[in-house]
Amino acid sequence: MITDIFEKNTILESNRLLLRPLEKSDILDIYEIFSDELVMKYYDLL
Repeated sequence: MITDIFEKNTILESNRLLLRPLEKSDILDIYEIFSDELVMKYYDLL
């Protein structure tokens, strides 16, 4: 079933991209991204 894909931690990988679930070790990178004024300028919280 299609719902099966949501029950797994799916990883998609290509030569230029890696999509994976977030991990606790990503927190500093995420903080850095969301601390960037240019990023937040276009990030709509409403």
